[in-house]
Amino acid sequence: VKSSTDYMPSVFKIDSTSMTIKLPFGIYNFNESITIPEGWTLIIEEGTVVNLSPDKYILSYSPVSMIGSEQNPIKLVHGSFIVLSQKDKKSTLKNVIFDSLSLSENSNWTITGAVTFHNTNVFISDCQFSNNYSEDALNIVSSYFELKRSLVKNTFSDGFDADFCNGIIKNCDFLNTGNDGVDISGSNVTIINSQIFNAVDKAISSGERSNLKVENCSINKSNIGLASKDESSIIVNSINIEKSSICYAIFQKKAEFNPAKIV
Repeated sequence: VKSSTDYMPSVFKIDSTSMTIKLPFGIYNFNESITIPEGWTLIIEEGTVVNLSPDKYILSYSPVSMIGSEQNPIKLVHGSFIVLSQKDKKSTLKNVIFDSLSLSENSNWTITGAVTFHNTNVFISDCQFSNNYSEDALNIVSSYFELKRSLVKNTFSDGFDADFCNGIIKNCDFLNTGNDGVDISGSNVTIINSQIFNAVDKAISSGERSNLKVENCSINKSNIGLASKDESSIIVNSINIEKSSICYAIFQKKAEFNPAKIV
């Protein structure tokens, strides 16, 4: 069921038997925002390129399947990409490039991510989030996630933000982030074999009763390497921090929380 404000171009192929909405291989330029209704699966085929007008978005109330290849990745350029799905649904992204995405300054959205997943399960591997101009290049909220072998680089503010999530970050790189490299709040997250380079503020920030494990990671050229705030706990096993003003910071920021710790 679509409202009068929903828009889906005819190039999308609808299969009511499999309950899929597919964007076939091709290069597309969309000047209007696109809404995918609940109850379907959005499939974007390998090698597809989507150019959105900068102030438009793709909004899906259904899970998404975006499986590219190393030779033929899926590319989304400009605009923003938002998935508001359900806890029992799964979205999969592999070999997808998100380049130069941003939230419209005229938008009434309260979200902060150029790419956002909310209330779902999302599995991201071999993807790239680059040149994104928003508070968060990638924001996952109230979800389970796996982020593997992916690159976040050249972001206006935070690289990756997880709010009230459970998840794992493995073999990822966060390069040249305008604020924090990785920022988690109210979450349980493990970061393994990853590196953060040139984070203007904190390389890894953990707040609001988060539990964070960091294993075999490297931090180079940040203001603060690891920050644990507001009743959060960070457990560290093997980390290398170089050219950073402060290696570890532990503090209480908000009055409603107790102090934090790093082990």
